Amino acid sequence: MATIAVNGTGRGDDVVTREERPALGVEPVRRPAFDRPVNYVAFRYRHHSPHSGYARLAEYGGRHFAGETITVAKPLSRRIIRERMLWRLAKGTPGYDRAAMAAEWQVARRALRAREEVFHFLYGEKTYHYAGRLNGVRGNRVLATFHLPPDGLRHAVQIDWHLRQLAGVVCVGRNQQNYFADLLGPDRVFFAPLGVDTAYFTPPADDARDPDLCVFVGEN
Repeated sequence: MATIAVNGTGRGDDVVTREERPALGVEPVRRPAFDRPVNYVAFRYRHHSPHSGYARLAEYGGRHFAGETITVAKPLSRRIIRERMLWRLAKGTPGYDRAAMAAEWQVARRALRAREEVFHFLYGEKTYHYAGRLNGVRGNRVLATFHLPPDGLRHAVQIDWHLRQLAGVVCVGRNQQNYFADLLGPDRVFFAPLGVDTAYFTPPADDARDPDLCVFVGEN
């Protein structure tokens, strides 16, 4: 199992290294629970702390299923893709940038050598565009998680041909399910609500709590 990480700035300077990441408070299992290796394409927004962000899912999977981390810390060079070509290739997905393109290149290289593996894009709105063409090649499967509600998705993902190429879509909100089911069919749409690192985000003892403190998580 591998993690392909895309940095939050597109410049390759915002990736949290393995040493900087907080340890999860559960011992990893010694054998995989799945019959296929799962490769994560992980993106970290700049405002995410080491203890937060959906990319923690990749860290969890890597620790618990004997995975490794493949870090894409450098965006695709302008010598390879000129600005005008990048604009054309990113058409329909405004958040897609050189770092995301470099990650998809890494996915393609691995998928063309691997067999029966899963490639999971953790931020489908921003980092996924072309890798779905490899879905089914050599028995590999490509899927993506999307985070925005339907109105936000219509702005962030202005095309749908690449969505139809996915083996499956993971929704984090129930209001996304019908939106994707209309494109892919309900059998390829899965609901998995967001979680939290309970090893870190643990309330203090009762006598230390502020009874008037409320914490709101998320913005969508």
